[in-house]
Amino acid sequence: MKRNMIVPLAIAAASIFVVSSAQAQGIPDAVPCVVSINGAQFFVPQQPGMISAWAQTQFWNGYPTITYGQMYFQLSPLLRRFTSFHECGHASTGNPDEFAANCYALDNGNFSCAQISVIRKFYQSRGPVAPQYGGTGANFWAGTLAQCPQYSNC
Repeated sequence: MKRNMIVPLAIAAASIFVVSSAQAQGIPDAVPCVVSINGAQFFVPQQPGMISAWAQTQFWNGYPTITYGQMYFQLSPLLRRFTSFHECGHASTGNPDEFAANCYALDNGNFSCAQISVIRKFYQSRGPVAPQYGGTGANFWAGTLAQCPQYSNC
C-alpha cells in the first residue's frame, strides 16, 4: 500500500468510528465534525453532558469538544441537526460568534429553503435569550441574516 493511501484510510476508519460512537452514546442527529489543527485533521469528540445550554463547544489545550445538554434531546430532528452543525462551526473555525456559527450551519448543512424557514420560525418565536444570541430569538435570527443574507428569502 502506498504511504499516501494510509492517511485517507485512517480518516475513513475514524469517520466510521466517530459516527457510530456518537450514535452509540445516544446523540441523535449529531453530525461528524472534522477540524484542521496544525495542518492535521481531527474528528471532534461529541458527548452528552450536564450543561444548561442545548449544546456547547469547549476547547481543551486547543482541541474542541462538543457537549450536548438535555435540552438538545428535546428538539426536533431538524433543529438537532442544525444545532450540531452550529457547534461544528464553532469547533472548526474557533469563532465564538453565535451568528457566524449559524451561517456555518446553514452553509454546510445542506438544508432546503423549507427547512430553513422552519428553523427561522422556531428562533423568531423564542422570547428572551442570552445577550450573545442577540437578547431575543428574533434578534438572533436577524443577526444571523445580517452575516449570511443569502438565506433571507427562506
